Amino acid sequence: KTIEKRSKSQTKKNKRLSKKKDKKFTDMAADLGQSLKGVEKSIKTKEIQKNEEANKKSIFSKMKKKRIEKRDTATRKLEEDQRRVQLIMTNDAFNDNPLDILFQHVSNTLADPKK
Repeated sequence: KTIEKRSKSQTKKNKRLSKKKDKKFTDMAADLGQSLKGVEKSIKTKEIQKNEEANKKSIFSKMKKKRIEKRDTATRKLEEDQRRVQLIMTNDAFNDNPLDILFQHVSNTLADPKK
């Protein structure tokens, strides 16, 4: 009987110890899982920040390109206007009076602003 009692008490003790060990391991696993989640979140936030910075840079570069294009179109229009004035001045019909040349240019521009 004493041997049976000892073996029963030993099995109870072993079960108790194994439960404690299991609890320790589950706690450790939970802690490890939480730390991994924290690391994943920090990695994701860093990636999001990098993407946002890249987007900002691309937006600024697009704005810069648009500004350059506007400046180029304005320069091109000015050059076209200067060429038109030169053509009008070289035209023999308007060589008489510079005011006529200016008036003709202004009236042409007002009549057709796309030119």
